[in-house]
Amino acid sequence: MVKLFSISAAQAAERLEIAVERAVDDAAVRNAVLHVDAPRAGLRGTWAAGVADARDGKAMQADTPFLSASIGKLAVAATAFSLTAEGIIELDAPMARWVPPEALARLPMVGGDAAIGRISVRMLLANRSGLPDYYDSDTHPPRDGARGLAELMISEPQRTWTREGLIDYAREHYAPFAAPGERFLYSDLNWDLLGLVLEGALARPFHEVVRERVLDPLGLTHTWYHAFEPVPDGVGDYADVFAGRTNLARQPSLSLDQAGGGLATTAEDLGKLLRGLERGVPSGLDRLATDWTENAMSRGLDYGYGTWRWRPGRIFPLAFQLPQLVGVSGSTNSFAYLSAKGDVITGTLDQADDPSRHVRFVLSKVLPLLQRLSR
Repeated sequence: MVKLFSISAAQAAERLEIAVERAVDDAAVRNAVLHVDAPRAGLRGTWAAGVADARDGKAMQADTPFLSASIGKLAVAATAFSLTAEGIIELDAPMARWVPPEALARLPMVGGDAAIGRISVRMLLANRSGLPDYYDSDTHPPRDGARGLAELMISEPQRTWTREGLIDYAREHYAPFAAPGERFLYSDLNWDLLGLVLEGALARPFHEVVRERVLDPLGLTHTWYHAFEPVPDGVGDYADVFAGRTNLARQPSLSLDQAGGGLATTAEDLGKLLRGLERGVPSGLDRLATDWTENAMSRGLDYGYGTWRWRPGRIFPLAFQLPQLVGVSGSTNSFAYLSAKGDVITGTLDQADDPSRHVRFVLSKVLPLLQRLSR
């Protein structure tokens, strides 16, 4: 039966292309890309608009890589869960079993170093360790008036960051947030420590472990860790990425994007990532998308293990008929989601000034169209 006001896959593709073109605004969003895979309705396509590289005016293409920011957390979480399935690490074991003591000493923690020993791998994955976040300081500001790294990334673009430097910055400038397991705080420090867990478990750099477990098995040939790996052969450099009017592309300060993000990728590769997790490679998405902290990110945006859940009716009351989405977002307005109807929606707006911009775009421009697709 054809739904009232239904549209065909061809009509939806045309309207999605227009939506991407209209999302680009020279004063804010300079480039955008959207990938949709809705096999139930025979719709699959990737649409791009804007300028990918301001240096030469090169246009954004469907296969232009972009910085996906915290989407990399999903790949790290999938890697960690695959290691638990093999008994290499344990979710409820102390992270200190695999992390060097010198990396943990004097971290800001209620209860001090003794309490750090109670932080489990699961707590890191769920952002419930009690450790502060050095990146976005709105919820838990530095104790001494220092700036969060989201600000320093822009104001000091020539500064290079190592993982040790990131952890030290948290030590030096932040007070404890909570005791282990008590409260949720979205914190990149958790993911730096998860990177150390992977390295301690397998005695190899974390990005090599993620590549072996996730990127290569799923055929993500246009995806790489931009701070650690060269651009793959035959793949172009990643697109410009803005914070307000500041173009951060290829700046040394982006070296802070490590185990908490770090992936340059394409919209289609992110679709492959979601489809792989959907079928359980290297771990099932259903294992990551559980134990939700509701309204963790904001109203209607819940957090599991490296995953987000969107409940549209809680985000915007008029969106109550739209299906829930499970996946992950990045601070560059990158997104990778699987809808309750089995549709994959990935892409970026490549602008970090308003991290919720992509939420409004997907819920107002993309999901309503997919909701009207005729089979």
